Amino acid sequence: MSEINSKPKKQKRDWDAEGSLPYEKIPAYKAAYDFYKECQFRFRNVPVNARPIAREVKTKIMRILVCIVHARLNINVLGSLREAVDLSIETQIMLRVLVETNSLTKKDFAMISRYSDSLVRQMVGWSTSEEKKTTPQNLFSMQN
Repeated sequence: MSEINSKPKKQKRDWDAEGSLPYEKIPAYKAAYDFYKECQFRFRNVPVNARPIAREVKTKIMRILVCIVHARLNINVLGSLREAVDLSIETQIMLRVLVETNSLTKKDFAMISRYSDSLVRQMVGWSTSEEKKTTPQNLFSMQN
C-alpha cells in the first residue's frame, strides 16, 4: 500500500524530464540572472529620459543569458563566451553613463556593479578554462 503512494525518486542528471537545462546549476547563468533582477529592482526610479538606456542594459543582459546557454550547450563555446564578456563590458559602460547623468544613484550603481563584476569574472574564468582545453598541446595529447 505504501508503495503505491510513494513518489519515485528523482535521478540526478544535466537535463530534466522535459529536456530543458536546469539553469540554477550553471553559476554564470545564475550570476547573470541575479544581475538582471538587481537591475530590474534598481531601475525602478530611473527618470523617463534615461529609461531607453536602462531598457538597453536589460536587453543586453538577456543576450548574455542566451550566450551562456549556447556555451553550455557547446554551440560555439568560445565565441559565445567572448560575446557575453563583451556584452557585460558594454553594460558596465552604460551603467556608468547612467551614473554620470545622475539617472542612477551611486549606491544603486555600487549594488549593481557587484553583480556585474561577479558575472565578468565568471565568464572570463570559464572562457580561460575552455581555451586551455582547446590549445594545440592539449589536442595533441588527446590523440595519443
